[in-house]
Amino acid sequence: MKRSTRTRGWIAFASSGLILLVILISLLGFSRHQLRKQVMESQFHSLQIDFDRILRDEMLDFVVDDLNFSQASISSGSLFLSPREKIEQAALQSLNIPQVFGVQAYNPNGTSTDLPTSLDSAPLNADMIAEIFDQGWSHRFLDEQTWGLSLRPEELENEYLIEFQLLRLPLNASWEKIDKTLLGQGVLLAVAALILLAIVYQRMISQILAKENLLEEKSRVLAETNRELSQAYKSAGLGAMTGHLLHGLKSPLTSLQALSTNLRKHQEGQQTPELIHTVETLQTLVNRALESIRELEHGEMKYSISLNEFCQIIEERFSKDYTGASLLIQGVRDEGISLDNLQSHLSLAILSNLFKNSIDAKKDARIELNLIITDNALLIRISDNAGGIPAEVAKRLFAPIVSTKQGGTGIGLALSKQLAESIGGTLQVFNNDQTGACFSLSLPIYDFTEV
Repeated sequence: MKRSTRTRGWIAFASSGLILLVILISLLGFSRHQLRKQVMESQFHSLQIDFDRILRDEMLDFVVDDLNFSQASISSGSLFLSPREKIEQAALQSLNIPQVFGVQAYNPNGTSTDLPTSLDSAPLNADMIAEIFDQGWSHRFLDEQTWGLSLRPEELENEYLIEFQLLRLPLNASWEKIDKTLLGQGVLLAVAALILLAIVYQRMISQILAKENLLEEKSRVLAETNRELSQAYKSAGLGAMTGHLLHGLKSPLTSLQALSTNLRKHQEGQQTPELIHTVETLQTLVNRALESIRELEHGEMKYSISLNEFCQIIEERFSKDYTGASLLIQGVRDEGISLDNLQSHLSLAILSNLFKNSIDAKKDARIELNLIITDNALLIRISDNAGGIPAEVAKRLFAPIVSTKQGGTGIGLALSKQLAESIGGTLQVFNNDQTGACFSLSLPIYDFTEV
């Protein structure tokens, strides 16, 4: 999921980056067009100012040197030049403007007028004429080296349109400078935008992953809670059934114990120790089970016992219940480690069931308990030499109705596992071979300030 989220995130980043680059390129293209137009417009304003100055300062107040004019000629206005003469003189003077190598005049219809500065140029088309009257100027490219810039001089009262023939080299140099500047700024802007976008997407992906981790953790906790609830439900059902059966057995066992006692009294010389031992064992087991079920149902931790005391109880019960087998307890018997009454009762029931399974498989079984202290847990490893568990049975050992004993119900190990989990522990097969089986019982360790 995390890899898929990162992949989708970076695919989205790549798509967003591509869209951003397309937008940036479009904006740069628009800016390039506008800046190029501004260069030509700047050239137009410069030429218009120079040409109007020439018309005013040098042509309208034209004085003919070396000629003698009479007062009559001055009063009649013959001293002043006609529009055609004005445009001819202004065109000649315009050749002194840098970059201008030709000047062409057109009438408002776009028809050219012969001037000393005229070059071979096509007539102005209708679109250019409309553009000149609309915005004051227009342009066209004459060939690879020249271009024309047309304008409408105000001093000529709309009688003529003027086109200046200019070299393209200075214009191209200005355009190249604009392109280089835009390219540098565009690359810098694109890199900065992509870095910023990457930071934003990295933060977004991190937040999404954090939320996914939180969701996975909540899902895991929910699944664990459901599993624990299911186990608790199963444990409660088995506990209720077991308690019901034990309560039902208690009265018959009491009667059986009285019967065996009376039988021993009537048969004066005949002892029945095996019958009495069996009845007493059953009575003890029933009482222990009922006490454990009672405390488990109420969830009460009335007292705690040390680990050493716990081991002593195990040894005493084993020696009393299983006289033909041997038990060896190894490992830590730390007096600082304590088990509460629920842990001790249920652990004893689990161990008793494991002992019984080993001894049922081999009467003189040798059982070893190895106690190990880990982080906040007591690990008890129970191993025997009773021949191990068949592989096909070991795979589903803790499932109910699975047993290797003839007539066995298979409930013992399933109930033992659920009892371990009900007190926060675990029960599992640690090792299994032809020599014997090894179970691992893990119990949480709590701190008790009062015993």
